[in-house]
Amino acid sequence: MLDQLVLQFEQLTKQEFNQEKERVNYFIESAKKEIEISIGQKRRYKFHKFITGLNLEKYIFIQFEKVSIVINLNTEESEEINFISYKEDEINEKVFYIPIFGLCIYEEGQIINLETKEIINKGIISKYYENLHNKTNNNTLNFREERLKMFKLEKISSRSSENNSINVGENNEILNFKVSNEVPHSWWFKQKNSWNKIGYTQLENAGLCEYIALAMMIEYMETFVSSGFFSNSELEKYFSRNTNTSYNIENAISFYKNYENNNKIDSLVFNLYKLNDKKINLKYASEVHDTLMKFLKNKSIQNKLEWDWSNSWMHPSNPEDYLLKHNVPVMLSFVSSNLMSGHNIVVYGYDKKSGKLLANYGWGNNYSQRLLSRNSVWNFWSFGYWYAFKLRENSHKEELKPMFNFGGKDMSYKEAKEKGYIND
Repeated sequence: MLDQLVLQFEQLTKQEFNQEKERVNYFIESAKKEIEISIGQKRRYKFHKFITGLNLEKYIFIQFEKVSIVINLNTEESEEINFISYKEDEINEKVFYIPIFGLCIYEEGQIINLETKEIINKGIISKYYENLHNKTNNNTLNFREERLKMFKLEKISSRSSENNSINVGENNEILNFKVSNEVPHSWWFKQKNSWNKIGYTQLENAGLCEYIALAMMIEYMETFVSSGFFSNSELEKYFSRNTNTSYNIENAISFYKNYENNNKIDSLVFNLYKLNDKKINLKYASEVHDTLMKFLKNKSIQNKLEWDWSNSWMHPSNPEDYLLKHNVPVMLSFVSSNLMSGHNIVVYGYDKKSGKLLANYGWGNNYSQRLLSRNSVWNFWSFGYWYAFKLRENSHKEELKPMFNFGGKDMSYKEAKEKGYIND
């Protein structure tokens, strides 16, 4: 089925986009305003390309200065916005778009992400499209109305500078997405933008995404909420910090001593994988929870936690519900209906107006900040799950341990904040 879709895709002619080409300016101008609302800055238009999906859906890809956006030409909803920049000749006739997975190419029978070069499992893509056929989108009219409003918008309200603590791009230019609801210290997730900062580890060209996401959530709790998730020996084993003489927050956070490019079998991610009997493509949130409980065995912090998760199908809840209620990050998994493969991300923000999720994809590079359509990721019939945990109300919090370095000195978040090095 998938190979037939790819063949049809390759045979698609540019003439099929003629009607949409007449609306190019409409999409460019509305996208320009959507991006300005999302990041609080104007971006210069560079180029656009019409592309298609494996099921012959039509999209417009628009590259602005250091920001790109993909819009579904049928619904007119933006599928994703991210800080990825391509050259115009990179978006050629071989490039197509898959919601959730981004821009891809098809080479030698493999589907490959254009940015990360990671091979994407065909099974999960086929099942995604099967699931898509079972889903009716009743929001199309609303999306079109919102795009028209965006196009007509003459004045964009100024945005708070809160959470502008991430440096992206040349000349330390500050670029970050801002949504209506972000977890405390969301800048930290935005800084997790390299393999050594997320402990990226893979098996056969596919990342151990569920364990990368879980490691990120555990480290977040240890860094900002309470120590006790790691023993002193584990902190020494897994993490290190640079001597940060620049006092730049980007260089201040901890990084992993061991990851894909450096003795990965001693990494935190690989250890979580071993604790769960080396299982991959976890089918249920309970398996993620069991891994966390094994990691926290004999640690007092385990008894201070509470948690929740969703079913793996027929969802009565949404991933942002727990985030909005408890102000903590949520792991979100997309799983194929044959329950053989998937991908896990960490959602740390949600925009109530646009319905966009703000997530770290666990791929490093520019994927620490990705705005994506919740509508494409999650619905009642979709396969996958969300999982989250938090400290119980009124639980005793242990003193935070050093997870930052400023001026050559290791220090905790509390100390760094008291000294004015972190202002959030």
